[in-house]
Amino acid sequence: MNIQDAIQLFDEYQYQEAFEAFVAVYTESNNLEERQSIIKILMEAYYAPNAQQLQEMYESNIQILMAYPYFWNKTFQNFSDLSFLLFPIDDDLFYIFDKHTQTFTAKYDGISDQHMKHFFSDLEHALVVRNEDSLYNLKFLFDTVRRSEDVALDNHIYLLYDAWEPLERMMQIGNLKNILRFEKFVFLMEETNHAKYPIDFKEQYGIDYINMPQKALQIEDMNRICYWWKRGYAGGILGTGVLGANDYVSMKWGWQFHQHTKFQGQPLFSTQHFYEWISDINKMYSISDIAHLYQDPMYEWYFPDFDDFFGFIKKYDETRSYTLPELFRLFFIFHYNKNHPSKSLRVAPIILWEPHLNDQTAYLPIVKTFDYKIILNSMREPLTLTTRIFESEQSIFPYSEYAICMNVPEELQKNYYAYRFEDLKAYPQQTTKAICHVLNIPFDAKMLDVDVPYESPNTTTPNEVVKGFDCAPLHRKLDYVLSEFDQVRLKIFYDPILRHYGYSNTFDFTECPMTDEDIHYLLKFPFRFEALFVALQKEDVTAQEIREILYKNMVTLLTMSKSGELHFPTVIRIHTEDI
Repeated sequence: MNIQDAIQLFDEYQYQEAFEAFVAVYTESNNLEERQSIIKILMEAYYAPNAQQLQEMYESNIQILMAYPYFWNKTFQNFSDLSFLLFPIDDDLFYIFDKHTQTFTAKYDGISDQHMKHFFSDLEHALVVRNEDSLYNLKFLFDTVRRSEDVALDNHIYLLYDAWEPLERMMQIGNLKNILRFEKFVFLMEETNHAKYPIDFKEQYGIDYINMPQKALQIEDMNRICYWWKRGYAGGILGTGVLGANDYVSMKWGWQFHQHTKFQGQPLFSTQHFYEWISDINKMYSISDIAHLYQDPMYEWYFPDFDDFFGFIKKYDETRSYTLPELFRLFFIFHYNKNHPSKSLRVAPIILWEPHLNDQTAYLPIVKTFDYKIILNSMREPLTLTTRIFESEQSIFPYSEYAICMNVPEELQKNYYAYRFEDLKAYPQQTTKAICHVLNIPFDAKMLDVDVPYESPNTTTPNEVVKGFDCAPLHRKLDYVLSEFDQVRLKIFYDPILRHYGYSNTFDFTECPMTDEDIHYLLKFPFRFEALFVALQKEDVTAQEIREILYKNMVTLLTMSKSGELHFPTVIRIHTEDI
């Protein structure tokens, strides 16, 4: 790579690639003249067009922080005297240049969600965050941590900085005004100020949080959702039940709203009306509209506790109207308050919603209205899952994981996570802690109490207990459904999935190399479950028809996998050193 290559990338409008190419040449060069030439190019092409905006933002934030009460030693440097420069190379990506060492030190993307941290591992003490330079993270904290006045204790977010540069970076890339509303943050700059933590607000400011009345959760508090992406027979009931035992989770299943409700005599969730209705997220509903809808004879509502919920809505604010996303949030606030009548939450709970629908996209219009969203499910080892599905439903569907990868919308794929069912069974503490880390909630020991009751979607009887951590399902015998030949072929078929999730029963392609043609040839032979399936069918279906459909689908999915069309979730790994 040389300067001309970098210039060519710039001329082709590949600005980020060009910048990185210039930096690579600059870093490797020992020629002072060449380095000065590169700096001049970068200053003219990247820095100068944005310098005024960076300076104005920095100086605007100085004025905001000068007026902020919980900030000591406000000795802000002039913009020109800062020890570094920020070179913008994309909408939310910068390069840091150290003026003293004349080196490019690191990329900086303080606006994106790429560096979200786990902030809530310890909520026994006032919250401490060290050297935070992500404006996105501070906004998340502002949106999620409740006001001290609402929870009747010191619930400020103490920002401890060993040096000024992390804050100075943020001051250039975004306005701090909005997140400083309600004075949730306390800035403690440099070690001399760290000793102020925690502040005695009653002594220093005459603010007695302890004697303030606690405030109930508000619609605006409920800005996080974990949307459970159903995968049949993969431990979804166990996973949602364990998570639902956490005090910082408000969990409900679809059976409590749409599962048993009918519209014009048909299951509501199977009608086009349901999809049209739930996608109209801007329509407003007054209190009388809600009552009329519930009494509409076209509906047969199965809505436990509707009268209490309706009373809760009226008490919340009888004069206002609500959108569906707002009613959705109120639904979870109502149930959370009902299950935790005396709980004062320092951090607003995350909603865990398992609609239990085959069409997972139904609730996405509402899910997308949340500022912070995660798609989550439980993965089960594919060969065992194939056997489990057949034994339970006499159904053959040995490619469900591929189908799930295709269904998650592209804009939510970066938010898509999965953990292994086997990990939750065998290592419940490590796995639940890892999931809590991703959801940014504290770990709750009640998640490990397998006898804790939670409502099952399979019954209208509340508090059915589903035993959780018995490992017997991990040792299911496969030979009734899959021959040894079948198992080898499914390992080959599922190879991308087995490797992505870190399963150990993978096929050794190094010892036995195989072409696509070899794999397709192996898939032409019937599986043991095909004959079992045909024998159990009451409908007129032939073995040949089953064979043709199965082969076509498996080859198609393998081809899609090879072409990179499938998007697997981020796997939630457990810390093996703790096992």
